[in-house]
Amino acid sequence: MSAEFRISSFGNLSIEELQEAKEEFLYLCNGEIAAKTLQDQWCTLSTDEFLKKYPNYSPVWNCDATYDKMSGEFNYEQPEPLYDNYNNYNWRALINKYPQGKN
Repeated sequence: MSAEFRISSFGNLSIEELQEAKEEFLYLCNGEIAAKTLQDQWCTLSTDEFLKKYPNYSPVWNCDATYDKMSGEFNYEQPEPLYDNYNNYNWRALINKYPQGKN
């Protein structure tokens, strides 16, 4: 985390800096929650259910934390082809290649 999140430094921040730190922290927390939820669902839903709920164009894939966690599930392998017909990262190719919850 950035230096703004050190508790001892909060007293030295302006209102604007505190607001920015709050927004950054909430963004990070929301991303981590979304990523862990997706990872849990990857382990519990069938492949078809997962693909239906989280297609390549789903906004959940746009989160850095989601990308990091799910890339780990797929051993950081790149999909083939890299992008689908709509220029979305091709998560579907990786999802179909790997069994759920196992890397």
